[in-house]
Order: sequence, then structure tokens, then C-alpha cells
Amino acid sequence: MTTNQRPVTIVVSDLHMGAADPYDDFVEQDGEFARFVDELTASNEGRKGRVELLINGDFLELAQVNPDVYQLGSSEFWCSESESLLKLEPILQGHRNVFDAIKRFQAASNQCTLFAGNHDVELYWLKVQARLRAAAGNVRFELGEVWYSRYEGRLRLSHGHMFDPANSFENWKNPMKLAHDGLRLEMCAGTMFMVKFVNWMEHEYPFADNIHPNWRLATVLWKEAKDGLALAAWLFARFAARHSKFTLGRHDDALADMSKMGDWVVVYLGSDEPFRRKVTALWNDVYGASKTPDEIVTALATPDAVEAFMVEVLVRVSPERWLPVFDGVRPDTLQIAKSGQWKSTIGLRQEAKQQWDTGAEIVTIGHTHEYDAFTDGLKRYYNTGSWTRSLPWSKDKELTLARLKDESWFPYNLIFLRVEQQADGRLASEMGSRGRSA
Repeated sequence: MTTNQRPVTIVVSDLHMGAADPYDDFVEQDGEFARFVDELTASNEGRKGRVELLINGDFLELAQVNPDVYQLGSSEFWCSESESLLKLEPILQGHRNVFDAIKRFQAASNQCTLFAGNHDVELYWLKVQARLRAAAGNVRFELGEVWYSRYEGRLRLSHGHMFDPANSFENWKNPMKLAHDGLRLEMCAGTMFMVKFVNWMEHEYPFADNIHPNWRLATVLWKEAKDGLALAAWLFARFAARHSKFTLGRHDDALADMSKMGDWVVVYLGSDEPFRRKVTALWNDVYGASKTPDEIVTALATPDAVEAFMVEVLVRVSPERWLPVFDGVRPDTLQIAKSGQWKSTIGLRQEAKQQWDTGAEIVTIGHTHEYDAFTDGLKRYYNTGSWTRSLPWSKDKELTLARLKDESWFPYNLIFLRVEQQADGRLASEMGSRGRSA
């Protein structure tokens, strides 16, 4: 809770502002966000310093920018503080207009507050915070909580990744862990999948990383299953299945076939000699070992062992090397997987209702990139969508790999939420949009 509550709160989320390069998904529209902030500053409330701009997670695309900086190749540890600073710098240089606008906004006694998301967990580093304040003025950071509040708890906000099966953190309060080379951020499964696989896919499929939550991409890979993509889909689903909100492999699940992929690898290893030789060569490349094919059959005798091996493959070996190894493992005739095992729209509305039950009037969440509004009497829920191109959930069933190259499938809606405390103490709220492409 801020010590100086402004009567007007503006909420945006999921800008995913990158390095202003071809892979930057942030929709600028000729400086649209900077102009938006400047208009807030010039408004009647802004001139009086009565506005707080809350950026509710994933403001910065630190997961994907400057990928060569991260060299550890670990499934457990993400960036160090020094690596995070190197990833931050191209964003600061690429979008100076945005940071200058935030500085002007705060110079008028308004407040800009950042909550971290799964793509900018680097905000926990003190030197990253200091560098951002140098660029954008006295930005406020609120970290370590799943929910934040304003107006005595009547407005509650969460980025939403902690409700997502594959993008949650073990210790969001303090997501830092001691590695052999010093303190590093925790690596969540979604980040690992993006850095080691989705970034690679972007070169051929430019909109692969515009599907959020990014585990939805696994269902596209599964449907087409080219060059071992089915195994990548299975691996990511296994990450997600560790979360209590995600189910995989029950007899009535649409994704039941995906759950069998590890078993098929085990069976195929025992029955197909050419496949066994290819996997043996991959194992020896990854571990610098000299195992025989028979030893590989023993080492990879269970789906859990296959998963552990594939995690190491994912972080150590380029997809060009390992994808062809697993081509043909999946049987030809399978039920087509459907997305939605964790149905985010339904799930986040349920999370909002729980907050309503404890006194909130307005709840807002981001993360999924799909804007949403839901009311129940005087209680209100909003998802503020994103400032990137994204795929509506309604199009999931029709999505193919080929369409990941087609910009028309990924519209944008530049959404913000305005909450204002009225003279009588009531909270008024409305969603606004800065532009849209169909």
C-alpha cells in the first residue's frame, strides 16, 4: 500500500517492452505509450500530482532481450544481477521516449509503480531498480506478493503468473537462489521453455511467443508434431503438471495422449535400433559420456528419466540437434489435443471472486494477454490484456504452425483500467483502449 494514495489509479500490464528490434513485441504505434503517459501528466489530475500509474507485471521483456548474455545453461537458475543489467540496457536505449515520459509524469508529483511479472523478475535486483530510476525517475517497486492493494484493500491487483501452471515460482517472496557462481534468480519452467525453445522458433515462426500463457503453444506443437515437436510439447506439459491447477493424463482429459509421450519414448527405445543409436549419440553429446545403446535403454527406462534427460537436452543443445532425433516417436493416429487444461479466463475469474469474498470491490489481473471484464452486482473484475499482439483464446482450435507466421492472426488491444475514488468514497472504474487492430 502506498503511503500517499492518489485518488486516480491507472493500471496497465504486459507491455513486454523489448529492445526495439524485430523481435520486440511491444506495440508502440508511433510512441503511443509515451503519449499516453504524457496525456496523463497533462490531465487535470496529472497536473495536480493526483495519479498513480501501476504497471502490473511484464513491463519489460527481460526474458528474451539480449539472450547471449545468459550463459549458464541451467534448468534451475536464471540470470545473475550483472547479466540482468546487461539485458536491461538495450530496452532503456531502445525506448527512451517511454522512460522520459515516465520521468516527466513523476516530476509532476504523480507516482509510477512497478509490480514484477514472470518476464521481468529481474526487477528484484537492487541495481536493476537503481538503473531504472536513473532512466525514469523515482519509480516505486512493490515486490514479493501475489496480491497488492489500494484504497484500503478495495482495489486488489495481481499480475497473475502465480496462478499459471508453468509460470509460477517456488519462492515469489524472494526468487533468488545461490548457484555455484553466486546469487541468481530462480528459473521457472515457462522462462526456460521460452529462452531455450520459443526464441529459436521465432526465427521461422515470428509470432510463436505471442501466445500467452505460453504453454498454449505446446498444444499447437502437439497437433502438428513435426521433427520432434511433440516431445517439446510433452516436456512443457510435464512442467505444468506439477502445479495443482493443471491436470494431464487422466482418462477423460483432452490431453491424455500427450501424457503418454514419455512412455512411447521408453517403448521405442527398446524396439527401434536406429532410434536407440540416435538417442545414445545425443546422450553422449549432452553429458560428454560414452554410454552404449543398451545402457541408454536402462538409463531411460521411465518417463521421469526421459523428462530429466530432456531438461538437460533443452538447456544444453540447440533444437536443430535434438528435434530430428525424436521425429516419428509419436503414433500417427491420435486424439487432437485441445488447449485449456488450465482455462485462464475461468480460473482468473475464480481467483477474483475469492478476493471479492475478502472485501475487494475491484480486482484486476494481467498475464494472459486477453482482456476481460466481469461484474457481479457492485463487484468488478478486469483483465487489462496487453500492449502486444496476442491470440484470442477463441482462435486456439484453428491455430496451426503456419499461422504463427501470419500477423493478421495476432491483433492488439492497448488496454488500460482507470479507477477513481469519488467524493463520497465510492470507487468508479472503467476500461479504456488506445487503439486496436482487427
